[in-house]
Amino acid sequence: QEFRIRFGGKAVCEWLFERFSPLVRHEFDPGWCSAAGEDPVRWLKEHPGRNPTVHVMPGYGTDWPAVFAELPRQGTDCREADGASRQAGRSACRAGARAW
Repeated sequence: QEFRIRFGGKAVCEWLFERFSPLVRHEFDPGWCSAAGEDPVRWLKEHPGRNPTVHVMPGYGTDWPAVFAELPRQGTDCREADGASRQAGRSACRAGARAW
């Protein structure tokens, strides 16, 4: 899991971002970020341009309204959730988290 595994005290993605070109990016998962005790909004702000898409899945104590408010500022595109949460993810993408 990209937010729990650490190299030199830093999350895997953060470690990679520091060492590689700004062209290295990933699909950000605010749910896993929250589950690891990280703040997804802080993560987005601290790594601008590195999170072109976001994986939407309810749960993990994520402050989805705050995440959805930050996405346009970062130029991040909302993506749908997978599995049983697919419809909830679609609704949230359209409604900016009001569906949750």
